[in-house]
Amino acid sequence: MRDGHRILGEHILTENDIRHVKAFDDSIAVCNMPPDIFYPNGGHKFAYDITPYDIPYRCLVSTEVENLLAAGSSVSMDLTTWAAVPNTQVFAPARLPVRLPP
Repeated sequence: MRDGHRILGEHILTENDIRHVKAFDDSIAVCNMPPDIFYPNGGHKFAYDITPYDIPYRCLVSTEVENLLAAGSSVSMDLTTWAAVPNTQVFAPARLPVRLPP
């Protein structure tokens, strides 16, 4: 699996969050893509057991750099969740008009 830099956000979206379909009050998008993991030894794991899950706004807000919002594969999440979320089609809902939390 290729990995990239991810910010440390106000919330780190985890595999536990997506597997247990945790609802967030500050959700800005819904994703239904499961982790699609490619291992260095050539192995591949694609889980079909994922229910649509929220992506909270706090995953975009950096705790390290003031006034910085992340997008795409740089949002705050663990490695397994990263294998699901950065797909281009996943972030399309985030382009729709949304009401940001106060």
